[in-house]
Amino acid sequence: MLKSEKKVIDNILNVSLVVTSIATLPINIINYFVLSASEYQLLRLFPPAISILIIIFTLFRKKINIKVKSAIFIVFLFITGCYVLLFGMFDIGIIWFIMAIIYTLFVRTKKETVIVFSLSVFILLLSGILIESQTTFLPVYYNSKNCVTSCVIARIFLFLFVGTLIYYILTIFFSAIKHNMQQLNNKAENLEILNKALNKEMHEKKMIQQEMLTAEIMAEEKERKRIASDLHDGLGPVLSAINLYFQAYVDADEKDKKSISKKLQNIINNAISEVSRISHNISPAIIEKYGLIAALDDFIAQINASKKIAVDFSYDKVKRFDLKSELTIYRAVTELINNTIKHANADLIKVKIEKTKDCINVIYCDNGNGFDIAARKNGMGIMSIKNRISSLNGKVDIAGDRGNGMNATIKIPVFT
Repeated sequence: MLKSEKKVIDNILNVSLVVTSIATLPINIINYFVLSASEYQLLRLFPPAISILIIIFTLFRKKINIKVKSAIFIVFLFITGCYVLLFGMFDIGIIWFIMAIIYTLFVRTKKETVIVFSLSVFILLLSGILIESQTTFLPVYYNSKNCVTSCVIARIFLFLFVGTLIYYILTIFFSAIKHNMQQLNNKAENLEILNKALNKEMHEKKMIQQEMLTAEIMAEEKERKRIASDLHDGLGPVLSAINLYFQAYVDADEKDKKSISKKLQNIINNAISEVSRISHNISPAIIEKYGLIAALDDFIAQINASKKIAVDFSYDKVKRFDLKSELTIYRAVTELINNTIKHANADLIKVKIEKTKDCINVIYCDNGNGFDIAARKNGMGIMSIKNRISSLNGKVDIAGDRGNGMNATIKIPVFT
């Protein structure tokens, strides 16, 4: 039994006890005086004794366990029904039995309800047989004139008593149904709202995933184009020159071959250097050997050597951590630097790497002409950086106003 159900049943029992103790008192007083001529005076004391007991029971109702309380109340209803059958009041006995069955069904188990119902049917059948055979259990004598009036009054009180209890039970019952229906409606509305929110979130996630996929494809395509451009612009002319010198070497006289072979050797060395540069850009080996700081320091040194832009690089003492995180941070920083060089018209870049207890923070800024972050928040360059960092459960905050440069903060959780 749920706590809320238990509370409702307990309230019904408490109210029923109060109504019973009030309503049955005048009925039992009437029965006491009607039975003044009875041969068995002990039987006459039963009604007031029952009233006193039910009043005492009602006064201590809140201190009694709900199972005990319900059992005593049902027994009271059943015994009262049996009592009135002794005087041949078949209709009143039926009412008391019905009340006992209703309360048993309401607050007890189905098995107990069947037992009470079966006992009621058995006693009613037995009483019916005794009435038809004009047999009675006790020689009860009473004033017939007073009995007619008393029976009418008793039936009126009994009607008020039973009607009040039934009205109260049905009111509580329908109120509980209405309350439950309201809760179900509220839950249905909440579920509908939640379902709409989930559908919206799923749609947004799908769009974000699509954007991330597009950005990843475009980033890969951009990387392929860059590699192709490096091969075409850097290695292509060198290989062409090697081919020309090789043909010249083949056609040259023995005295000229030594000079040509020396030039050919220099060109081949340049080709080797160019291949090393391209492979370094594709996957810098320095990261695998020496880590993130060394790789960035090497990359930034090459930028500073060009004298076109100054890069101020500062960093905390950082131990090596997983290669994927190091490479991701390296790619993000180099992408930011390349974007600044190509688009920002800046002459100074500042890069700072900080190490906290469980996080690597990269602080990046330039003094370029900035850009409208709202207009470019889904740009391929920015999306590529965000996708790379989010793959490590990191966060990227990029801010840029036109004319005020650009700022970016990258936070990646790492455990060294």
